[in-house]
Amino acid sequence: MLDASYSPVYYGFNCRPRQVKYYKVMKSVEDVLEGKTSKSVALAFIEKIKKMQEKHNATLKKYEDEIEELKVKEQDPSREYYSRKYFREEINKIESKLYSDNNTCKQSDLVKAIKQLGEYINS
Repeated sequence: MLDASYSPVYYGFNCRPRQVKYYKVMKSVEDVLEGKTSKSVALAFIEKIKKMQEKHNATLKKYEDEIEELKVKEQDPSREYYSRKYFREEINKIESKLYSDNNTCKQSDLVKAIKQLGEYINS
């Protein structure tokens, strides 16, 4: 079966986080496009990728909801300065998670894989 995992592959001896690559989905898409599998396998694989994307989008939505909830608490004028400061720090942590999850190669790879496999199946 085609590999749809996103386990990291590290390059180099002294690896920094920017050198981490998540390539397994795109490698599997290349195998499908080269004709190494049948269209039925491609259909099953695209469904698997769509489920992964739905799960990823749900995670992003959860982060956005948490941010909105904390912003309401932060803007409450009856709260003390330190509690508002705490809420601002929490918002910043969640926003950094949201940014890193939304702008990694994982999100763009999933969108690109669904597009390429959809074109392959429809042709």
